[in-house]
Amino acid sequence: MSSFSKIITKIENVSAVFTGYLTLLLMMLTIIDVTGRNLFLAPLLVNVELSRLIMVLMVFLVVAATQKADSHVGIDILLARFKKNKLPVYPILVAAGLLITEIIFIYLLYFSFNFLGSSISEGETTSGPSYLIIWPFRLVLCLGLILMCVRLALQLIERIRSVRTWKGGN
Repeated sequence: MSSFSKIITKIENVSAVFTGYLTLLLMMLTIIDVTGRNLFLAPLLVNVELSRLIMVLMVFLVVAATQKADSHVGIDILLARFKKNKLPVYPILVAAGLLITEIIFIYLLYFSFNFLGSSISEGETTSGPSYLIIWPFRLVLCLGLILMCVRLALQLIERIRSVRTWKGGN
């Protein structure tokens, strides 16, 4: 593994741990909201807006680490048939899938940066009673997408290299 890949892995691990803390924060917000609503008839005003923003961060910060660990949900019925083939059909199909996914995430990243710029210039806030500033959350979303694009690029390079050395699977 190259030093660049090791750095990206460390960043992914930190973002995964941070996502765990965000999950804990989300649970605490829910507990405070439910307790306040049932005991004091006073729910936490920022709960709905903050929960939505935190949920987006949780998904996009951990997606690159999930991709690296190959922990995503997938159906490999078609690909399983090609693993035993002596021709490098399997790594070529996986590389094609990674390339398509990379293109989709680059597209998402492009528009996320556009939305980030407009959010900063317009001073966008949530519409609830708290008026939370949105651009810091959009910035973290962009960082998560960058991390995913880099992870996909590293895996694509690795998969293209494996085409040359393919010997067939089990």
